[in-house]
Amino acid sequence: MPRVDRAVNAQALGKALDPDGDGVFFSEHRIRRANDGALRWITAWGQTTFEGDPLRPVAMRGVCADVTEHREAWRDRRASAAHISGDTEPGLPQVAHPPSPRTP
Repeated sequence: MPRVDRAVNAQALGKALDPDGDGVFFSEHRIRRANDGALRWITAWGQTTFEGDPLRPVAMRGVCADVTEHREAWRDRRASAAHISGDTEPGLPQVAHPPSPRTP
């Protein structure tokens, strides 16, 4: 996991393991795959089970999903919408659109 994502993930995990909280874990962060070194985006959801007196975390169950393609598609749609609306990044070419003809 890239260093910048570690703090965010650790904070989410700490919140999920807090017996005074709801035990819900949610994190969206990057990982580097061991087999090919690719940087991928992962979304993780989980629920902690607490037991005892005082309460302590005894289990966490959840699911992870690779959302890299979804994030890339969202980024591309956002960039396209910004380009169409004229809200492009500085230094990028601007496209001039002729005014729409008026109808009587």
